[in-house]
Amino acid sequence: MSIINNITTVLTALTEYIKNAQSRKVNIPAEIILMGAKKRSGISTIRIEGDIIDRKNKANIPTESLPSGERNMGNIATRIIVESIVNELLENAIVEVAVDSRSLQKAIIAAVAGGIPLPAKGKGIIR
Repeated sequence: MSIINNITTVLTALTEYIKNAQSRKVNIPAEIILMGAKKRSGISTIRIEGDIIDRKNKANIPTESLPSGERNMGNIATRIIVESIVNELLENAIVEVAVDSRSLQKAIIAAVAGGIPLPAKGKGIIR
């Protein structure tokens, strides 16, 4: 057992603990994924950016071009932030998918019958 005798030791131990900690994943039942994802359209950088600019306008934060005619740097920064977040999701997110059993049955029956393979449809979540 080591003795904690200064703040550096404490911070080092906490840093190591945080770096090595695994994020706890909770399995979500397929039924809940299927119910919750029915009407989702997917991620859109344009839609997110537009929503942020609309919200800025409602908060009286200027979003139009500057009086000098130069582009509004706030809008450019918004676009960079939104694109960075969406890229992070698209490149590093974990997707869990639930396939509807009826859809899977239809796809299997079509494949076994020698017909055109049907895709099994499902819904998913991103972590």
